[in-house]
Amino acid sequence: MVTNEFYSSSSSEEFYENPGTYSLYITHAIDGILSKTPKSALCATWGGVNIKTFDGIVYKSPLSCSHTLVSDKVDGTFDVILKACPYGSDFDCPHVIKIFWQSIIYTIENIKVENVNEII
Repeated sequence: MVTNEFYSSSSSEEFYENPGTYSLYITHAIDGILSKTPKSALCATWGGVNIKTFDGIVYKSPLSCSHTLVSDKVDGTFDVILKACPYGSDFDCPHVIKIFWQSIIYTIENIKVENVNEII
């Protein structure tokens, strides 16, 4: 699902929302007990315009809004959000990934560095 959390080109943007829900678990009923076995999955973003979802669908569009990459729908204690550049900016602006784990927020940000002649 694509969410319009921070930036928008207009107030009437349209968003694509997958009608199904992706589950990170394979569920089996065993003697009245629900067993949840995690399965591996991968989502990715690259090039400032591409997002690949857990189910393998690739979307190509300028990332001018925030995208929820992962959200814990069981306990509600884990989210990963990609905060992209403001609408109309170039793709060299910093993107931020925010990881919400329980009550802690981790921020990963790429920073544009120019005219650096040494390895840091």
